[in-house]
Amino acid sequence: ERGGVESDVTVARHGANKFMLMSSISHTRRDRDYLASHIKQQENITLIDVTASYGVLSVCGPRSRDLMSSITDIDMSNDVFPFNTWQTFTIGHAEVFAQRLSYTGETGWEIFVTPDFAEHVFEVIYSAGQDFGLKLVGGEALNALRIEKGFIHWGHDVSYTEAPHQIGLGFACKTEKTIPFIGRDAYLVRKEQNNGPFLCSIKLHNSDVLLHHNEPVLRNGDVVGFVTSGAFAYATGAAIGLCYVSLPTDNNTSLSSLIDGEYEVMVEGTHIPASISLKAFM
Repeated sequence: ERGGVESDVTVARHGANKFMLMSSISHTRRDRDYLASHIKQQENITLIDVTASYGVLSVCGPRSRDLMSSITDIDMSNDVFPFNTWQTFTIGHAEVFAQRLSYTGETGWEIFVTPDFAEHVFEVIYSAGQDFGLKLVGGEALNALRIEKGFIHWGHDVSYTEAPHQIGLGFACKTEKTIPFIGRDAYLVRKEQNNGPFLCSIKLHNSDVLLHHNEPVLRNGDVVGFVTSGAFAYATGAAIGLCYVSLPTDNNTSLSSLIDGEYEVMVEGTHIPASISLKAFM
């Protein structure tokens, strides 16, 4: 109602009146309860939690399409299987459905398989993947990749208090629809006011220092924000992060003014020079 962000989910349409909503791993019950509380008695809606019905395997990277093409009998090209679509097909002996999505910024698929076939599908993918340099990655690697691309994480980089225009997600708000979304009017007011802070990407100049989160961000010696997520990025050879930064206090409401000045991050009491950007560094 205040124009903030309630959650971060993916919604896939599986039929004329059938949708599948995917939450982040820690918010499944919370998002389910939120949906349940908004279903009105007169609405013919059935809400089913199918979390335990599927395992999900993520295949992503510059050669993911080549790998997927080698283990499936469908056309995986961008023309036939574009971004933000899903299809049903077979891997090994199992029927799966996969979404063309990735949290890494690279081409990728999220593969949904029933638990009884999950290990089999994993083995097929892993075995075939050795010809393409496939590697297993953990949560910290995934975190670094998504920060490189400026992909936000609900609970770290955004929550109830931030409006979409503060985090570069204004495009996701369809304000002209006949039926308004919850908080639309409040969001429009906040967008017009253009108050910060605003989410930016930040990169340290010292490759020996790490970022985690909550480190103070300084502009010209004054604290103007804080790091929300941080990791070491091998593509840039230094620690990177996402951070909130306030606009200068000279009534300048231009976002471009955010990058003016000398930036530093205070890491364990030491001021480390840094660069800031309104876009991801990768």
